[in-house]
Amino acid sequence: MRKILALIAVMAALSVSLTRADEGKLSGKVYFNYNHDFSDRGGSYNGQTNGFNFTRIYFGYDKDLDANFSIRFLMDVDNTKDSNNKSAWRPFMKNAYLAMNCKLIPGSKWYFGMVGMPFVSVPESHWGYRSLSPMAMDLKGWGSTADLGVGWKGKWQDQFQIEFAVANGAGYKNPEADMFKLIELRPAAFLLEKALTLSAFLSYETQAADSNSMIFSALAGYEHERFRIGGEYSLRNVSAAMDSAEDVSGNNISLWGVFKATEKLNLLARYDMYEPNTDQDKDESALIIAGLDFHPTKNVRFIPNVQIQTVEADDDDNTEVDESKPINTAFVTFEYSW
Repeated sequence: MRKILALIAVMAALSVSLTRADEGKLSGKVYFNYNHDFSDRGGSYNGQTNGFNFTRIYFGYDKDLDANFSIRFLMDVDNTKDSNNKSAWRPFMKNAYLAMNCKLIPGSKWYFGMVGMPFVSVPESHWGYRSLSPMAMDLKGWGSTADLGVGWKGKWQDQFQIEFAVANGAGYKNPEADMFKLIELRPAAFLLEKALTLSAFLSYETQAADSNSMIFSALAGYEHERFRIGGEYSLRNVSAAMDSAEDVSGNNISLWGVFKATEKLNLLARYDMYEPNTDQDKDESALIIAGLDFHPTKNVRFIPNVQIQTVEADDDDNTEVDESKPINTAFVTFEYSW
C-alpha cells in the first residue's frame, strides 16, 4: 500500500511539473467504493464480507507538439489478487503513444505505441459506467482496451467513424508471447442528430499455427434528453487446434438503460447474459446491475448500486456451496475526475 501511494504521489508531482512547464494537460480519474457481499450460498463460500476499495486510478498527461503531432501518457492502477489470493494494487502503463494527423484522409489520425483499441470503445462510452462494471466482452476477458501496436481513427461529418488497429494481442498488462498479431475494426454511425448510435466490431487473431480466434459484435443505442438505452450482441469463435475435438463458440448479450430523474440524479440498470460454449448445457451466467447515479457536479458521482451474479450450474452433491444461489453485492461507488 505504501509503495502504491508513493508511486501515485510521484506521478502526480511529475505530471503537475510537466503541465506547468510545457502547458500540457493533466488529467486523472479515480474509482472508489464501499462494498458488502450479502450472499447466502452456504458451506465454504466467504459471503457476508465488506470493505472499502479502490478499483481503478488513472493519471494522464496530454500535449500537442505542433499542428500535426501530439502525445499521450496514461498510468493505470488496478486492484487484483496476488498469489496468496490477497488484494493487491498494480500500476500499469495504459497509454503511451504518438498521434499524427493523416493528411491523405482529412479528419483521421494515426497512433503509434501503447494505443487504445477499438475493442469496447463505442459501447463503453454509451453505457457510461465503467466504474461499476466493464462491458460484457471486456468483463469476460475477450480482449483488451489497450495494446502495443498501431491504430488509426477517422471521423467524418460528425456522423461516421472508423477505428482500426494492429497490435500484439497480449494487452497492455502483458508482453508479447508469440509472433502472431491481433487485428481489430470498428465502424460506427451517429445518426438522427447523434441520438441513434449503430456500431459493429470485428477482430481476428491467430493464436497458434492451427488455431485462431474471431469476434463479431453489433450494437444499437438511442439517446433522448430523458433517457439512454442500448444493447450489444457479441459472438466469439475459437477454432480447434489439431489435437482438440471441436471449435468453441461463445456469446454475450448486454442490455442497459439510463433514465434521467432530475438534473443531478439518474436511474441505471444493466443485464448481461454470457454463454462460454454454445454446445454445452448448464454453463450460462448472468449479471444484473441496478443503481442510482447522483452527480452534484460534472466530475463527481456517487452511485449506490446492487449487483447480482447468477450461474446456471449443475447441482453437485460433493460441494458445500450451493452454486445455484446468486452472488449479491451492494456497492456505494465514488467516481471523480479532473
